[in-house]
Amino acid sequence: MRCRSRARRRTRPCSRSLQRVSAMPPTMFDTLVRIDLLGHLRVRLEHEEVQLGPARRQAILAVLADNLGRPVGRDELIHGVWGSAPPASVDGNVHTYISGLRRLLEPERARWSGGELLVSEPPGYRLQLPRNSTDLAALGSLKERANERRAAGDHEAAVQQLDSALALWRGEAFGGLPGPYAERRRAELGEERLVMVEQRIQNMLALGEHNGLVPEIEALVHEHPLRESGWESLIIALQRDGRRMEALDRIAYLRAVLREHLGVEPGTAIRRLHQELLAGDPAFATPEPHVGRRSKRELLSIVPGGVTRSQLAGRELEIAKLKSCIGELRTRRGRVVLVEGETGIGKSALLSSVAPSSCHLAWAVADDKQPLGVLIRALGLEPTASIAMSDVLKRVEQLCASASLVLVVDDLHEADEASLLGWDLLAMASRSLPLLMIATCRSGEHKPGFARLRRALTARDAVLMPLRPLSRAACAQLIHQVIGVPPGPALRALATTALGNPLVLRQTIATLVRDGSIRTSNGLVDLYDDAGAAAAERVLVAALTARLDRLSGIALETLRAAAVLGMRFTAGEVAAAVGRRPSELVDVLDEAIRAKVLADVGGFLTFTHPAQRRALYDSTPPDQMTPARSA
Repeated sequence: MRCRSRARRRTRPCSRSLQRVSAMPPTMFDTLVRIDLLGHLRVRLEHEEVQLGPARRQAILAVLADNLGRPVGRDELIHGVWGSAPPASVDGNVHTYISGLRRLLEPERARWSGGELLVSEPPGYRLQLPRNSTDLAALGSLKERANERRAAGDHEAAVQQLDSALALWRGEAFGGLPGPYAERRRAELGEERLVMVEQRIQNMLALGEHNGLVPEIEALVHEHPLRESGWESLIIALQRDGRRMEALDRIAYLRAVLREHLGVEPGTAIRRLHQELLAGDPAFATPEPHVGRRSKRELLSIVPGGVTRSQLAGRELEIAKLKSCIGELRTRRGRVVLVEGETGIGKSALLSSVAPSSCHLAWAVADDKQPLGVLIRALGLEPTASIAMSDVLKRVEQLCASASLVLVVDDLHEADEASLLGWDLLAMASRSLPLLMIATCRSGEHKPGFARLRRALTARDAVLMPLRPLSRAACAQLIHQVIGVPPGPALRALATTALGNPLVLRQTIATLVRDGSIRTSNGLVDLYDDAGAAAAERVLVAALTARLDRLSGIALETLRAAAVLGMRFTAGEVAAAVGRRPSELVDVLDEAIRAKVLADVGGFLTFTHPAQRRALYDSTPPDQMTPARSA
């Protein structure tokens, strides 16, 4: 039995540092078992994530965790997970899944004992954990405090609470879980999150902070065009931003949408705003800052040239998390955030969208030309020959004494060794300073100095924020933002071809607009003809094949051999083609996957786009072609 117990313990990951990265503050969650439902189901036992197994076992646990302290009947559980037509073996399935959950949650439990956390209790089962064991409990507390602060007129505190609540989401609630129960809760919690987003915007407007809100609200109403509360906030923000005619245009558009889809006119609030707009009513004036807010003072603001606020799509969760980190500075709580992603994925654009106006902002792009160079430039120090890390620390302490400081370094992986060491020292100092440190880096960077720093940061509770490719819906939203008109089917198809990369998509759209290759018809913008499609393909091919320039020589040699094999191949096949053992190509193939040239799909390696494979194939010497697999 001891052997089995040890075997069960080995099924859990051993890396504690990775779990600490995403752990919430211990003051909020002080229990040994942590269950998170606002995203894919995640269970942590003493800070180590547990591998949960089959989807229906997870769905059962999710139902029980959502009803902590309340017995859930077997019939209720079966209907919630299997629906109205469960299999004949469902009673045995439930028993098996419950037994498996008990082994996972209590690995030290004697085999035939009943369990203390997951107990049998007529008419079913009860998960016996403290109320603060789930992120849903934290969500409820934060929402309640936000409503209290808003009712008291403290909109700044309400925004802070809402930011913290929105940061709890890691994706769609109850993500990927089967059954009617999970489906219903996904919808309910999705609506709950949407209401919080709307309330946050309303609180920001009450603070008079409409600057920069318009793109965020535009994205919201594009995704939910029939919700009038979002349109109401957009109209107010546009008017306060001096864009009265645009506000009137939005009201006309909303009226047309409501008539077409619901057969109704806008509600009382929108009609009132319309009349006030036409009359130039002073009710639209920006409110005076409330008494509790800090007085205006001289703030440092250093931003690299070329960095501007740009429209974002599909990054709502990341924005909410960064704003939550900024909000935490009010309590003099520092943090380190590492934003990772491929070139063009929108790392700098994300940071510019949340750049605070009430803190010191020190921002620079890293290079290795001068020791401590990026920190010196960001903090506005004189780059003298005698400058040292002590001068950097002194400057940071001086700034933090007068206001919170947000220190941003783009391309931290390119920094010199002294700057990397300095970043590590500042990260340790941020524990006792109102200092938020945000760095961006390319995915998969393995330079020794940066790799060491990354490991050290993750071991000290840094927030890792990987930026994934945009979804098709987010790409369509981005096209709408750039052009001003919803895209048609051919333009929406660019999302797949562009691999969800915002920069590639923007470059393609800009070329199509410049060349006159798109036209608007029936309220949609789309490619004009086959020539427009060909132009889009040329731009995309150029952008995608440019990724090959960043690969090492051995990676290019291996990929050329792979291109001869075809779009899909195995590691063994390409190893044979280059005369190496598969084990010798692990790092090389990993480099190609990180560069988004290859993807690992079902045990096979595939090129992510035919254009990349064609470019590699065309550059392969004829004597290296394999006749049996040549293109």
